[in-house]
Amino acid sequence: PAAAARRGTFVLAGGAEQRSAAAAPVRAGGVPPEAMREKVRFVMAAMQARMQDLGFGWKDAAAVRAYTVHDIGALAGPEIAAMGAAQDGLHWHLARPPVVGLEFEMDVRTVAREVLL
Repeated sequence: PAAAARRGTFVLAGGAEQRSAAAAPVRAGGVPPEAMREKVRFVMAAMQARMQDLGFGWKDAAAVRAYTVHDIGALAGPEIAAMGAAQDGLHWHLARPPVVGLEFEMDVRTVAREVLL
């Protein structure tokens, strides 16, 4: 709780590679490495902007979780950690985002107290 209190509390969920509800996803249908890199970059930028809107940044994030069935191992260092987003680690869930057609989703948070049952 003390570390979270210094950082503040926020929860950002469901950032994916879709610009808007009416727009096609970034590199729709593409999952080769360069397409995944573009998707990750887009989501990272979107999550950073959302955090900034709330007065936070990557340094404030205690939990960063990625959801994809595609191999993002090569992107974890240069695209995620390099942004400062993995200071407390990156949780990669081998799972599809809940929206059909999306390939990469991320959530970011810091909470003062988390209880898991």
